[in-house]
Amino acid sequence: MRSGLAALLFVALCALPVVAEAPWIDEKTFEDDAGRSYKVKLGRIEIPAVRADPDSGKVSIAFARVYSPAATPGTPVIYLAGGPGFPATPKVRNPQALSQWAPILERSDMIFVDQRGTGLSEPVLTHTVRKANPSDLFLSEESAKRFVLEAGGEALAAFREKGIDLRGYTTEESADDIATICRAIALEKVDLFGFSYGTHLGLAVLKRHPSLVNSAVLIGVEGLDETYKEPWRLDAQLRKVSLLAARDPGTAAAGDLETLLRRVLSKLEKKPLAVRVTDPRSREEVYVPVGPFGLKLIIRFDIGDSSDLTVLPRLLSSIDAGDSSVLQWFVQKRYRMFSQIPGVTMLMDPASGASPERLAAIERQAGESLFGNVSNFPFPAGSDAWPVTELGDDFRRPVISDTRVLLLSGTLDWNAPPYQAERVRWGFPNASHIIVGNAGHEQILTHPAIFPAIVRFLAGDDVSNVTATHPPIRFVALVDGNGTATHPSVSKGR
Repeated sequence: MRSGLAALLFVALCALPVVAEAPWIDEKTFEDDAGRSYKVKLGRIEIPAVRADPDSGKVSIAFARVYSPAATPGTPVIYLAGGPGFPATPKVRNPQALSQWAPILERSDMIFVDQRGTGLSEPVLTHTVRKANPSDLFLSEESAKRFVLEAGGEALAAFREKGIDLRGYTTEESADDIATICRAIALEKVDLFGFSYGTHLGLAVLKRHPSLVNSAVLIGVEGLDETYKEPWRLDAQLRKVSLLAARDPGTAAAGDLETLLRRVLSKLEKKPLAVRVTDPRSREEVYVPVGPFGLKLIIRFDIGDSSDLTVLPRLLSSIDAGDSSVLQWFVQKRYRMFSQIPGVTMLMDPASGASPERLAAIERQAGESLFGNVSNFPFPAGSDAWPVTELGDDFRRPVISDTRVLLLSGTLDWNAPPYQAERVRWGFPNASHIIVGNAGHEQILTHPAIFPAIVRFLAGDDVSNVTATHPPIRFVALVDGNGTATHPSVSKGR
């Protein structure tokens, strides 16, 4: 029955007409996986694609309001998804995901917005690439960049053929979309709940519409001048993981991971390691040679997720021994991401961009870092052909506000490390910052103390004394039988 309800919501959301005068167009009751029922109103608003240009055409933004069963609900909470490019309404039609929000829904309504270009909003800026992935995709940065530029050109042509005006895909326009939705459904005050890029968007809402925001919860904080990452962070993260792995009896024999990685990269430079993966479009098996760039790209994506970094010592050690079995799992995981071009990401990240000072520091660090330009691949060059609306330094200046803000970070999150949240905190005298020990980017919210703290914060309580630490990381042993930690890349008997 639950899956049927989810399907009904999906159909209902897909069928939303564009009705600017009456944004609410349907109402359903949905159930989470604990059996709790929630009334959900579905809506859509139509707005100019570029607010400064009335001839730019229209975009429509889909959203869902989940009503609290409380007799007197508190301030409504707007969820701002990450990416940019991830939709929010799937969290409503997924019973398990809906359960996650139960502690907040006990006291407040929640509004889930598919940001422009995503999910059930229209148009959707996701293009499935017709051209097959080239065999040298994971061999070198030049090969991968060339393919991204070619695939991006294919996506641009498809969007232009549909008459889509791409100039309005910026964080400022998305921030104004949030304010427009609030006006359309008569909300004078809201609480913001942003994760990852959603914190970047949340800060833009705070800057552009300060009177709208009652309080904000920002998790995995990305400041307004922190879209592009400093390459040295990856080197520092590798050293941190190395120190942790040295304490684990099952991985201590790997030695210093930076030394091991340099040795492995040298071997891959001389002789790439081929792995067999399934092409997500043709469903055919192909062999993909992996060189130094490909391995560094894989590490970049997974070294900040404490569920995947646990197998890093084993990954490097196995490659060092000429074994591609663990590497194959990671290549398969990342190979499929090249089959689609996320137009929202290709436009919005460069639109936020970076200050000249930050760009200069990134360029300098890339020349010194073991990872080079991988920390920001495919940017900034990957969007050279796209009609990016650069927001400029005024957009990137710090937000100064007396709004109550709760910042949350993880000690193992290289993508949004705690010091970024501290820089944002400097502009908020009424801010608290909880740093979750042993948490990567995706594990901040999973600590059992965090959701209760968020609920208390939204109720107006002081949570500055809350502490949270996950158990120490357990690494996957270099040799089977020497440890208890497991990972899907390591099957039994390997």
